[in-house]
Amino acid sequence: KMSLYRLGSGKIQDLQFRSQWYMISQKGINGFTSLEKLTFAKNDHWGEAIDERLCVPRQIPAVTITPDPAPRKNSLREKFCESVKEMKCREFCGAIAQHEAIYPALLTNRSLIGNAVYSTPIIVVGGTSLGTLSLTLQTLIHQPGIHSPSVLVLYPETETDMADLVRLFSFQAIPVNSTANNEHILQGLRLVRKRFPNKKYVIVLDEGLIVSPDFLFYMAQLVFLLEKDDSIFAISAWNPNGYKNVSSNPHLAYRSDQFPGLGFLLPVSVFDKYLEGNFSSCCSQQSVLGWDVSGNIVFPDVSRVLRRPSDFLHSSPDDLQYQLFTHPRETNIDVSAWIERPQELTKDRYFQQLVNLIQESTTFHLSDPDLHLCQEGTNAAVMRMLQEFSGKVLAIYYQEMNYNNCTTLRTISKCFGIFVPSNMKPQGLYLDLFRFAVEGNTVLLVESKSPFFKSKTQSVSI
Repeated sequence: KMSLYRLGSGKIQDLQFRSQWYMISQKGINGFTSLEKLTFAKNDHWGEAIDERLCVPRQIPAVTITPDPAPRKNSLREKFCESVKEMKCREFCGAIAQHEAIYPALLTNRSLIGNAVYSTPIIVVGGTSLGTLSLTLQTLIHQPGIHSPSVLVLYPETETDMADLVRLFSFQAIPVNSTANNEHILQGLRLVRKRFPNKKYVIVLDEGLIVSPDFLFYMAQLVFLLEKDDSIFAISAWNPNGYKNVSSNPHLAYRSDQFPGLGFLLPVSVFDKYLEGNFSSCCSQQSVLGWDVSGNIVFPDVSRVLRRPSDFLHSSPDDLQYQLFTHPRETNIDVSAWIERPQELTKDRYFQQLVNLIQESTTFHLSDPDLHLCQEGTNAAVMRMLQEFSGKVLAIYYQEMNYNNCTTLRTISKCFGIFVPSNMKPQGLYLDLFRFAVEGNTVLLVESKSPFFKSKTQSVSI
C-alpha cells in the first residue's frame, strides 16, 4: 500500500475486502493520479463493477488532493429513510443527507500505515435507539482508516430496522438474544475471537457513544504500550472525571487502577486469561461503573467518547447515568491531537514521572471552612486561586476518613467541580493518587496511604 501511495494512489488506504479498484499512474508523479476509481463492497457483495474506457496520455495528469467521487444517489439509504418512521425527522434522513453515499474515511497519515489499530475488530453495542445508533455509526465511518468489514454491531434480534441501518455503512449486523449490554459485549468478544482468530486486539464501544474525530488515532498512538507493559490491561477512551474545566489537555494520558469502561481497546489475551471465565463476577455491572480487573488502564485527560446529555433528559435525576452524563463534560474535537511522550506511561516510567511531579509541586491547603463550602458545591475561591497559576503542579495531601465511601476524596473533588455519584466509587485513581488538569495546571490529590504521600515545605493556602 505504501508503494502504491508513493506512485500516486489517493485511495489505496481505503481498499477493503471485495472492493473493486483500478489506478493508472507513473513513477515520479507530483501528487495524486486523476485516473483512479474505487468502489466498496455492500452487504457482503463485491463492490460495483468498474467499466471504464479511456485514452491514457503519455503524461498522467496529477492533482494535489484526492479528487472527490462523482455525486450519486444512495437508493438504499433513501429507501431506509422512507420506510422507517423513527428516522424521518433525524439529520441522517434529512432532505439532502438521505441521498449522500456513505464512504469510510481515508487514512492520510503515512506514519500510521500498518498500525494494528486500523485492522482491529470493533464491537459496537447497538442499544435500542435507532437515532442514537446512527450517530455512533456516522462518527465511526468518518474515522480516518476505518475498516468497515471489521466493525460488528450487536443489536437485539427483534430490531430488524437496526440491521438495515448497520448495512448502510457496510458494517456487520450481529443479532443477539440478550437484553443486557454486558451480555452483548461478552457474546461480541467471543464472536471476534472466532471470526478474527489472528487478531491480537479488539475495540469495544458501549451503547450510545459518539466517538471523537481522533478516536482511532488516539488508540494507534498508545497500542504499543500493550506490547511493552503487561501490567496494562486496556487503553480506555473515556475519562470518568472529564468534566468541564477539569479536563483540558488533549495531549495527556494517565494510568489508573480502575477500569472505566464505555470505550476501550482490549488485548484478546486479557479477555481469554482474566475476563471470560470471571465475566459474571468482574464485569456484571454497567461498564460505566467500572469493571473489577487486576491490571492497569491507560485513559486520556480529555475523553475520546461522549454520551449525549439529551439522551437522559427524561430520566430521573436519581438515575446514575443522568448524574454522570448531564453534567457538562469535555470531549476532544481535534482530529490530530497527539499524546505527549506516550512511552512515559509504562509502569516504572510513570511512577517516576509522578515522583518528579511531587518533587516540583506546591502544596495546596484546604481549610475546614473550604471543605464545607465544597460539600455544598464548587468552591469559587479555589477556582479563582487556580487561575492565578499557570503551568504549575499543585498537590493536596489528605487522609481519607471513610475508605468504603471515599467521603474525603468526594468532598475535595467537589472543590474543583468533579462530581462522583454517591452510588459509585471514584474512578481514575492510581496508587491512591488522583490526577487532573485545571487552568493549565496539574492537580494531584494524594491520600495518606499512597506511596507518593509526603510533606512539602513550599505551600499555598486560600
